[in-house]
Amino acid sequence: MPEYFDISIIGKKTNTSKSQMDTCLIQLGLFEGENKSELFEGKQIIVSYFDDEDSDFDEISISIPEQRFNKETFKSELNLFTNFVNRCFECNPNLQYALCSYELNGYLIGQVKKIQNFNNDIFLKQFPIIYKRLVPLKLPTLETNTEAQDIFV
Repeated sequence: MPEYFDISIIGKKTNTSKSQMDTCLIQLGLFEGENKSELFEGKQIIVSYFDDEDSDFDEISISIPEQRFNKETFKSELNLFTNFVNRCFECNPNLQYALCSYELNGYLIGQVKKIQNFNNDIFLKQFPIIYKRLVPLKLPTLETNTEAQDIFV
């Protein structure tokens, strides 16, 4: 079974937030379940929607198999993910975070019930790649913490 690199896209839950996220996925040529996506170099990715009734945020997870990063080319390799995240954030003004790791997202995010708890540097530093919207309607900023998880081959 391959190891997956996960991107969890987090937005404030509203009456229309799920349909807004679905609309963005459709615009990107994605749907819930398995997708072969040119956005991710033709890889067979998995898109999952998590709806926790006890939380005040929505989460869409994009799982990419066998993603590898090289220390020497890391910045350029991030461009693919940054472009994808930016397109998601352009499509949906309610999105606030995109958190990336190798298979830790479910465990870490599953402990959070309030979107305001994401705005905590101690929590965010557990992810090696973080995108967060600092200004409404602007694209998210990228932060990396490669000490959070061994992500290089």
